[in-house]
Amino acid sequence: MATRSSIGVLNIDGTVDAIYCHWDGYPEGVGRTLTQHWCDEQKINSLMALGSLSVLGSEIGEKHDFDARWDSGDPQSTWCLAYGRDRGEHGTGHRVFTSFKEFVSEMSCSGCEYFYLWVDGRWRVSEGTVWSDMTFEEVVE
Repeated sequence: MATRSSIGVLNIDGTVDAIYCHWDGYPEGVGRTLTQHWCDEQKINSLMALGSLSVLGSEIGEKHDFDARWDSGDPQSTWCLAYGRDRGEHGTGHRVFTSFKEFVSEMSCSGCEYFYLWVDGRWRVSEGTVWSDMTFEEVVE
């Protein structure tokens, strides 16, 4: 069963660029991958440009077969699995939300259980689907 999450970047103007991620959205999955491999702003911008993901990898990677299953020793096993690039879906690019509140509200409708936000040079995470219940705590490696 999937643990859906959303990965976002809080911009200086208060908008949020965000993508959807289908698998392993809990802090020990997506959270750990973000804090260990996605802390460079250029790399994060490339991730946003890639669009919504089935799986967040430690690297962007290259276009590859969406349905292939890779052993942990294969280079592709560390690559992101993207709906647009790897499965050819349309409308899977990153979304821009006018506020943090809109980001959480809209992505909750996609079934997201965890929300990751890059702000002030670090990742923050929240679990939940109701804005008033959101409490952010720093993701710990």
